[in-house]
Amino acid sequence: MRTPSRSIVFAAMLLGITGCFTGGTPPPIVIGHVSNKTRLDKAGDQAELGIRLALYEVNNDSTLADAFGGRKIEVHHTDARGDLDKLESQAVRLDSVNRSLALFGGLSAPETVTLNHAKVPLLTFHGQPAPGAGNQVFYLGMSPIQQGTVLAKFVAQDAMAIQVVLMIDEGRAEATALAESFQKTLAQIRRQDKAQEAKVLALRFGKDGKWSELIERMNALEPHAIVFAGTVQDFNAWHKVFRREFLASDPQVLYAGSDGDQRLFDLEGDAKSSVVLGTALDCDPASQKVTAFKKAFRDAFPTEAEPDVHAALAYDGFRMLVEAMKRTAAQLTPERARDELLKTKNFAGLTGPLTIPADRVVDRPLFVVRWQDRVVTPVKAYAP
Repeated sequence: MRTPSRSIVFAAMLLGITGCFTGGTPPPIVIGHVSNKTRLDKAGDQAELGIRLALYEVNNDSTLADAFGGRKIEVHHTDARGDLDKLESQAVRLDSVNRSLALFGGLSAPETVTLNHAKVPLLTFHGQPAPGAGNQVFYLGMSPIQQGTVLAKFVAQDAMAIQVVLMIDEGRAEATALAESFQKTLAQIRRQDKAQEAKVLALRFGKDGKWSELIERMNALEPHAIVFAGTVQDFNAWHKVFRREFLASDPQVLYAGSDGDQRLFDLEGDAKSSVVLGTALDCDPASQKVTAFKKAFRDAFPTEAEPDVHAALAYDGFRMLVEAMKRTAAQLTPERARDELLKTKNFAGLTGPLTIPADRVVDRPLFVVRWQDRVVTPVKAYAP
């Protein structure tokens, strides 16, 4: 199976809709995707490929033959290359000129807020609700609150993990939200289990991360677990100093940054370095759906990298949107598509049921995994 070149418009012929069209082919249903392909993690490329794969499958799904009555679904992919001004102008163009029914895009809070200037539903890959974004924005990614909850559950399962260091990037709202969720959940579980209360030392850092000073304070505590809530660049810089200057016992290191960042871990080739993290993508080879998805992805794009969490989020997000469109096909508008998206309950996603609650942050299963020497292995799955 191969899909057309990404340089052209991708279309899926979907037959049947109420009403008659005269004078030629009925107008297409346009969906836009505004990307950022300058990122080192290739998240923008991965998201585009996930959408393309989903569209290909929609094209070949006979059950949709009568859904939109002869109208095509076209996906217009654009690349703003990280320029917020271009991101906004492309989103507005896709809305006002191309009459897009919905948009995909946004890999950070600033990108999500910028894309919000288009007045159609936006399905962002970011997981943290962005201040200033409207009620037409849907958050597909792992939220920091959910992430903090599952990481706290993982730490709490070890009754001996009493001393915990929580490192918080004070400039990131995501880090603050995660830290609050982590501490609240850890305390609740300890009380429920009637276990010894964990002592959590919160260390905040800024742009000039003074790693040696922070590690000196860690040495005094002798932590059993260290949770790093910050960017992957800061994590790499901290970990380099940590390996050199941390003198206490061997604590469990947990990374609490953006989903998919493990592709950018630079741990100096130390095969013994082990990092636990949360993700929205199940890496268990026993998962039949994910295994089938990965195979279909490789067949469609044999020269591309293995699919990551951004490809999976885009794939599921596109399929959720199409299901919402089907439910209002007779009167398909951006407003109706938004309302139908809000009715999404227990959608059969790649990794389990997906639900969109009132806050529009997708409620999804999450997975704790272990990264070691660039190999990721499953640890535990957590239901929504």
